Amino acid sequence: MDKSNQSLEQHEPNLKQRNPESELFALQSYEDVSETDDLLIHRILLKDLVHDYPTEHCLTEWPSSTEEVVGTPSRQAVSWNENSAGKEEEMLHEFAVRPLCKLPYYHGCNKLENLIYLPSTIGEYLLFLDSDAEYEVTLLVRDDEGILSSITIERDEKGHFVLQKSDSKYCFTTIDELINHYYKGQIPIKVLKKQKALLRYPLIDPEFEKGLIVEETTNVQKWSYFTTHTEDMRYLCRHLRTNGDYLLTGDANDSSLKTVLVKWGGTYTAFRLDQNRDKKRWKLPRSQSDEPEETVSTIDQVLKSLTRIKDASCGFMLLQPVQVNNDVSTAGGSKPQNKSLRKLPREHQQFTGGKAPRPLHALPYYYGKISGKAAEKNLTTCGDYLLYLDEGSKMVTLSLCLELNKSLKYAHVPIKCSKDGYFYIQPYDAQQRHSTIEELLEYYKTYHLPIEVNDKENAEVLCGYLSNEVLSMEYFKSFYAIEENDVIQMECFHENVSKEEAYRKLSYNGDYLLRWDSQAKRTVISVFWDGNYYDIIVQPSKTLRNGYLLPKADEREPTEYVLSLADFIRTAVLCEFQFHEAVLRRPISNRIAESS
Repeated sequence: MDKSNQSLEQHEPNLKQRNPESELFALQSYEDVSETDDLLIHRILLKDLVHDYPTEHCLTEWPSSTEEVVGTPSRQAVSWNENSAGKEEEMLHEFAVRPLCKLPYYHGCNKLENLIYLPSTIGEYLLFLDSDAEYEVTLLVRDDEGILSSITIERDEKGHFVLQKSDSKYCFTTIDELINHYYKGQIPIKVLKKQKALLRYPLIDPEFEKGLIVEETTNVQKWSYFTTHTEDMRYLCRHLRTNGDYLLTGDANDSSLKTVLVKWGGTYTAFRLDQNRDKKRWKLPRSQSDEPEETVSTIDQVLKSLTRIKDASCGFMLLQPVQVNNDVSTAGGSKPQNKSLRKLPREHQQFTGGKAPRPLHALPYYYGKISGKAAEKNLTTCGDYLLYLDEGSKMVTLSLCLELNKSLKYAHVPIKCSKDGYFYIQPYDAQQRHSTIEELLEYYKTYHLPIEVNDKENAEVLCGYLSNEVLSMEYFKSFYAIEENDVIQMECFHENVSKEEAYRKLSYNGDYLLRWDSQAKRTVISVFWDGNYYDIIVQPSKTLRNGYLLPKADEREPTEYVLSLADFIRTAVLCEFQFHEAVLRRPISNRIAESS
């Protein structure tokens, strides 16, 4: 993105700042140590390193690639329907448009010959930049006759994206809008020989979810991002090129001695995760001490879990593991394989589809600490269910809606934990050894197992089934606050607030608000990240109908834009744009200020 269109100011007011001279390079000696519930963080700042590649660009100059990318024939796409997109993902699908590089079914720059075998079922499709056709954006789809068709996405005379001439009237400024138009409306696309194709099942690029898929084995030496070379940290840091890149190092024979090295901004952070020494298992993070401790068998599951829940509590995010183990082929390491070939840890089977587990507090149907009566208010149909932490018993409880004699009845079932750290509802669940509450419920839902409830009033046993998880609106709070089409109508817009007052409202990493800069006559996004405050100013492009440019991962990708600042902010939040090192995560409501 042009520097003239984006600017970012950094402020460090009266906070304890890092002193680079006092931060030690050696992993054996740490000076800046902070501790959270289950995470011990050690900070190091590597200075004066000579890299063979340019440093990562911030928002003022979007990342681009000039390398010749020809793709690889070893890719194995995962169909969207087989991957079972979560209900919360479906709800956010139309919240904001996404640039091409953020579409899960975009397979980057590639050759047609490498991808033709991927769409195997009628209606399966993907996008890629065709390196044999001047890097045109190409749609690959299996049509209604089972024939594979390659269709170029073109621009009309006004620069809008089209698949057919009739698309011009919609004025699509992003490919996401164009594809979603055909996908949602199930509109047929004309292909060769007067055949038609419908976009039914997007094929996810395995690279898109590489950071979420757990390793196939518990043997750490077989993991592509693990290395035993700990003596030269400078060498290891050279592998970390972009924000969120991380690797694992340590003694392969000692399960507890593992150090994670991650790059974020201009800092490389080394940290170790806490292990439950009695159970010799790894802890998942908790949001409060009353929540039960969930443990898993490998550190890989914890790291991928932190990626999946988008944890940023320590000033960085784990986004993608990098390959440093040359003894492991890329296809056998972090890339997802055909489901029938995967060899996952016993406790992490088909219930989670190979994805990393989510801790209790990150489940979209977890309502936190409330009463049973409050939980019941959210259940309206037989089969509805949710989780909550009971205010009285302090136990995680499953609230379930049943039907008895054509009337609704509510059941509250406590979820118990065995001495070994496994969760169960009924005694015979214990032998399944479910290490997380999410996995336990997925087990019941997958096999349509009954949950037995004792009805003391009628002296009988009722059976309930988990059909529909009721999502907590608190989970989507960060999106509802910016759903207005006018920025000044957004809940996080603070009209009459000074810069200093704005900063005082921001406390946690990713906290942000919108405010009006009366001097410059413009809207400013103020955000807090890792001890620093940033003011982000997004300006429209005069050459694109005053639209707001969206980022590219490759300079050969087409230019896309949205027409309003409100649209840009929604896209930035949904796609987690990185402004230098800051990510917009939690909007600060102006209603707090009004009520105080």
